[in-house]
Amino acid sequence: MALYTLNLPSYEAEKIPQELLMLSDDIFSSKALILAILAKDDKEVSAKKISLLAKNEPSLHAKVINAINLLLPLDKKQYLNLILLCQETLKQMNQNDFLNFKTLINEWIFENGEVSLQEWMVQTLIINHLELKLLKRISIGKNGKLEAIKSDVEFLLSFLCDIEYKDKNEAKNHFYKLTQKANLKNYKYIFDINKNYNKLSNITKSINTLTPQTKENLLNFCKQNFRNKTNMQIIFILSFKEEIL
Repeated sequence: MALYTLNLPSYEAEKIPQELLMLSDDIFSSKALILAILAKDDKEVSAKKISLLAKNEPSLHAKVINAINLLLPLDKKQYLNLILLCQETLKQMNQNDFLNFKTLINEWIFENGEVSLQEWMVQTLIINHLELKLLKRISIGKNGKLEAIKSDVEFLLSFLCDIEYKDKNEAKNHFYKLTQKANLKNYKYIFDINKNYNKLSNITKSINTLTPQTKENLLNFCKQNFRNKTNMQIIFILSFKEEIL
């Protein structure tokens, strides 16, 4: 299948079951697969949303239920692959179709006020990137220096350090080693970070205001200094280039 030749991250390159590959190959089924990933991530919220879907869009509801069942044996680490494959297919949507799907996705993601890793992946790779592609909202970064977004860089590095190390002191020590290594002066580790990816969504937009070279330098630095698989997924998504859409 051609879509599977995408340049997916090597640590996520295990083969996806054929049934799921087939689902990601048309627009309607790709929508269902994205909703199924969100449903698997937050069962309490999704139960209400799936019930509404059964009433308002029964054909889509049936596809979502089927996709949820197919996702059962799959490790969550594989979701990034699936989201990328669906993204490739969903580029074919027209603007109205995209705007309706965007509304539905946002309702599912922001229902409980928190954003998980999988929800952030969907929001960033499906909503944000397809918005750039389909609505032609292209932004060109102008901030050449990290100082322009200092507080957001502090958050990003603190967030990644907290994922890399369970112990707060180890996370803090790693943060200051990194800022010293990168010659980032007067940057402070943020202690009270929780794992709500909602804030990370804002950081994503902030990073995109950097010039391409500054953004690339920052994310290459992160790639070299973080090894946790979740961090590698986050950095991969932050590095995802608008030009390949």
